[in-house]
Amino acid sequence: MQKTCASSDKQKMKQIEGIASEKNFKAINVGPLDEVSQYVLEMGPEVKIPGKVFCGAALGTTGSELSFQVFQPGTETGFLHTHKNHEELYFFLGGKGQFQVDGKVFDVQEGSVVRVSPEGKRSVRNNGSAPLVMLCVQYKAQTFRCRRREYTPRTRMLVNPFLGQTAGKPDAYAPVNRT
Repeated sequence: MQKTCASSDKQKMKQIEGIASEKNFKAINVGPLDEVSQYVLEMGPEVKIPGKVFCGAALGTTGSELSFQVFQPGTETGFLHTHKNHEELYFFLGGKGQFQVDGKVFDVQEGSVVRVSPEGKRSVRNNGSAPLVMLCVQYKAQTFRCRRREYTPRTRMLVNPFLGQTAGKPDAYAPVNRT
């Protein structure tokens, strides 16, 4: 099994486990979500972020980055940040806390999803009593436009906007070549 994210510290740090890898895929395991707090992201000799692990390199991603992060009660990112080109999706997988974007503060909890454009000044804090567990997916903005399939109640069929037609049977979906 491939191990990544090795630490220069003498103490043993939690590591990503490689599950399987072939030409067209890689699979990893970061472990149970309640153990993500055991990871330490080293940003330099003096900067270490506990409870955060990036997974893009281990997966070999080419169009995105993703990270898991755990905020213990009473902790926060500690700063507002933006990105030059990358939009972010934050998926909250456990706990309760608050998210701030451009001065607007709102509650988040397990099941919340937040999208922030590159220019949005963002921060997260755990003001709850349990760990706040988050998955962040970062990707280049303006590279994908969502098109939704619309349900037509009268015919009980889905309209596929990629094809501009109603699918042939209920809940049918035609594959699309996105070139």
